[in-house]
Amino acid sequence: GRDASPEFAMRRALIESRELYRDLTRCSSDFVWQTDENGAFTFVSAKGALGYSANALNGRSSAGLMDAGSSGQASNPFTAREQVENAEVVLRHANGETRYCLVQALPVYDQENQWRGARGAVSDITQARQHQIAMEYIRQREEQVRKVIDATHGTLDTVTAFNKAAAIIAENSGAVHCAILSLVNQHTSLLGSSTPMDGAVIPGNVLEGLRSGAMLAEEEEMLCIQENGGQHQLCFTFYAGIANGAIWLRYPEDWQPRQAPQFMPQGITSRPFAQTVSSQIGIAIAHALQMLRLGELSRTDELTGLFNRRAFMEDLQGRHAHIFRTGQKCAFLYIDLDNFKQINDSMGHDAGDLTLREIANILRYHSRAGDLCARLGGDEFAVWLEGADEEGAQRKCRLLISDVERLHAQISPEKTDSPDALGLSIGIAISDPENAESLLQLIKRADEAMYQIKRRGKRGYGVAPPAPLVNVCGYAGA
Repeated sequence: GRDASPEFAMRRALIESRELYRDLTRCSSDFVWQTDENGAFTFVSAKGALGYSANALNGRSSAGLMDAGSSGQASNPFTAREQVENAEVVLRHANGETRYCLVQALPVYDQENQWRGARGAVSDITQARQHQIAMEYIRQREEQVRKVIDATHGTLDTVTAFNKAAAIIAENSGAVHCAILSLVNQHTSLLGSSTPMDGAVIPGNVLEGLRSGAMLAEEEEMLCIQENGGQHQLCFTFYAGIANGAIWLRYPEDWQPRQAPQFMPQGITSRPFAQTVSSQIGIAIAHALQMLRLGELSRTDELTGLFNRRAFMEDLQGRHAHIFRTGQKCAFLYIDLDNFKQINDSMGHDAGDLTLREIANILRYHSRAGDLCARLGGDEFAVWLEGADEEGAQRKCRLLISDVERLHAQISPEKTDSPDALGLSIGIAISDPENAESLLQLIKRADEAMYQIKRRGKRGYGVAPPAPLVNVCGYAGA
């Protein structure tokens, strides 16, 4: 018979070649394919693809697998007319899910060099691509959180800091407006906002939700409110376990929450941006309130709560300069507490401290908007009466002296008429806008008037003589 060994060898080589091709395609891709000149599949590897069997895909248009809703989608590689390497496309699985794939493709030409379709291989990179998308989402989120932290720590100007933070939160939340609010003892203050409030008030339902919700809310809890055709969210902020404010977000009526990737890594949850930064905002609010409190303490007398000498003199500089622009007289009262030492000696320092606080309350009670009250030190006080002339200043002194006499009657009813009774010696100096007298000269005149009362027996008031006329050029008048 005829020697069949060469034919056998060729047949064997062909079989091995096909097995090699089959194994390589299985290892290197999820499926191989071929399409005709209409873009319809004429071959799909036996295991099928994208949840479809091979038979279900044969004859099906490849364009139907492309996810038309994906931005930046490449042209259909299944109809390639030139070589395609690692084209990333988004395909639709049979169950409707998105699949990210890499496609290799070669055009197919017949013997007459006419294009007849394409063939190639597809690798499903969905898991790797989803992980990349999730990591990029997390990276961008962390970058925006860092911007909020930098905004609240980058300046001592708290208004600028909270305005910047609110703008970042609004942008990342899809809100038309964001405001950061502090809450102290049911009192709400606006710290900053993404857009100017222009005198606008916080809607009633939002304000009520803030005050009532803060008492019951958990950390990072969000409260949703419908008000005036819009949607509102309050994300409460906490410091040391106590609610100290909220992030207020306002959305249009048709707003829908932004969706994070659904395939976040295990152990990482996606939350609204306001919740993500609420702890940082809570710390920033606490810091701002502490700085405000420190500022107040640096300007107030610890015992009485009145201005201290430094703060009083700072504010007085501006008030005194202002009278030359308005042409309005003002009065300076220099007050010394008579016989205060006897209360300390006979009743103790606690009683003395209580007396000083009561004197401060009397001064506050008789103060109008625009007046300033201070404890200069020890038992000395001062009052600036805005827009007061000599008659108004004397009337104020009589009220103060009368109230202090009633206070003494409560403290020592048996010594009401005693020379050692508690009282006030007050010196009055009227600031004249037509006289360029310095502030120190004005205070000195009031001080001297007060000591004149002391020398005459205390418990009274006196008006200092007008200052020598000084014109704006500094020359003494006639």
